[in-house]
Amino acid sequence: MLRLRWVGLALVGLALVVGSGSGHGKLTPALNASSVQEELIGLRSPSPVWGPWPASPSFWHPKPGTWDLSLQIGPVPIASPPEALQTLMDAAARIRQLRFRHRLVTKTLTDETLRQLLETDRKEQARRYQASEKVLQLLGLLEAGQSLWPLLEDLYRNQVVGVYDPRTRTLFWRQDVRGFTERLIIVHELAHALVDQNLDLASYLYGREVQQDGEARMARQAVAEGDATLVMLQYWMETMNLDTTSLADLLGADPETMDQLLEILADLPVGDARYPPWLVRLFVAPYIDGLRLVLAAFRRDGWAGVNDLYRRPPADTSQLLHPERYFQDRPGRPVPPPMWVDGKVFDRDRVGELSWLVWLEHFTDRPTAAQAADGWDGDMSVLVQTDPQGWTWQAVTRWASEKDAQEFEQAVRQAMDRRLRADRVLPIRWAVRRAGRTVHFRIATP
Repeated sequence: MLRLRWVGLALVGLALVVGSGSGHGKLTPALNASSVQEELIGLRSPSPVWGPWPASPSFWHPKPGTWDLSLQIGPVPIASPPEALQTLMDAAARIRQLRFRHRLVTKTLTDETLRQLLETDRKEQARRYQASEKVLQLLGLLEAGQSLWPLLEDLYRNQVVGVYDPRTRTLFWRQDVRGFTERLIIVHELAHALVDQNLDLASYLYGREVQQDGEARMARQAVAEGDATLVMLQYWMETMNLDTTSLADLLGADPETMDQLLEILADLPVGDARYPPWLVRLFVAPYIDGLRLVLAAFRRDGWAGVNDLYRRPPADTSQLLHPERYFQDRPGRPVPPPMWVDGKVFDRDRVGELSWLVWLEHFTDRPTAAQAADGWDGDMSVLVQTDPQGWTWQAVTRWASEKDAQEFEQAVRQAMDRRLRADRVLPIRWAVRRAGRTVHFRIATP
């Protein structure tokens, strides 16, 4: 099996927290699992799973000095695309049943280009990173004093191969890597471009209606990633000469089997000490959980059903984890923000079922976390700075039944007990209380 590098700046959910309700840009939460690098969409490279891997044909054979193609592909092309790239564009368009309507720009992704992209994001999102670090420390996912940015920078610098940016409609690509794997990744990225040109992916992900709602944006990003992953999987199966007519049924028959398949395809760094398990889980969430909803839509009405996910987006990550809730039009209900202590409101946003699930998994176990998060029916959280070194994070959650609320309360108590016994974590005070179907949760520095 090939050991493959990650692809894409699509690390979702780096901060289990809140967006900015105070006029500072939206904080894309990781507890609401929204992407800190949400403007850049990518995919980790897949590995073989069905049968032996075919010999990897070399991909593109340009003349020396011509790797920076900077292609303009459209009605009046500035340069003709290499035959291999055009073949992949045709395949992506045929599978996705969309066509390229505008020029597509591709540019070389070098180490320096990546550094500039990361540095620009760090500066533009400085407040987000600060809020993310504080909440992750309070929740015990980061150690006391541990910075989020070096962890992300190491992840990106070591793993990124390519990324499609819908805001500039540009595909950035490391063109020093070629082969069958790269062809699969390019098909995934071209699927993003097709959706962008036909259904306006930039507005879908960054429109005004989701600027203050990281939970909604996470759900939308998962749709985009699940969509492109399904296109890539179909292309892969065609290349392997496998029957694709039952692909959706095969993947959707057993959720656990699908998760295992995607984990194999994504070649997750499980056990890699550089990347904590919660970070890996949040990274892969758009692909696994997004594909779950995309498959449900595809089985109902083919690609037309998938297109409807862009016209009527999912409202929250609960509808990713439970696609039937999307088709039953059952989003989480609005919840008023918690009453905060004296201080400056630094951020606020929804948390979401997926982010609660990931946090609880980290400090309990998967069955406990899944049962506790399942009845999620809405929430809201705020991060308050009480003094130069003091912080308080509060969340109000609503649950479908009192039993669901009780299960969540018990799981939180179990998680916090283990969090307090963990090494090198930030000292905190905390409290959780339940009133009917509502659970209040608060963590603060001493």
